[in-house]
Amino acid sequence: MDSKLLVTISLPPKALTPNARPHWAAKAKAVQAYRGEAKLVARGAIREAGLDVPPGWGDEIMVRATFWFRVNRRRDRDNAQASLKAALDGIAEALGVDDSRFVIAPATLLVDATGPRVEVVLHPAPTPAQPIETP
Repeated sequence: MDSKLLVTISLPPKALTPNARPHWAAKAKAVQAYRGEAKLVARGAIREAGLDVPPGWGDEIMVRATFWFRVNRRRDRDNAQASLKAALDGIAEALGVDDSRFVIAPATLLVDATGPRVEVVLHPAPTPAQPIETP
């Protein structure tokens, strides 16, 4: 059994980017929809993979997001990552864990003209090494 989980979701709505200034109700609706999509897709991925996440994955879960955009243009990696907050909340809910366990790696931004999407890969964090003792 593979200990990685791949969750493929649509790109975040523009209302969820940090620089967007939508009406609060429009943003709330976008958050609810995107979180629901991520939760639903994550539940399916968990079922397909046959994973038992909560006790088996330790304290920290590594998260890496790869954004596949339709066109090649300059984008802000931090804003792309921040726009995933609702999706990560939905994935955490599907896993039955608190999202404070997520250790988020920098996002990767790529181009796929035929299938824009976000691929979120989750796996157990490696056990931290013993701290170095100083004299």
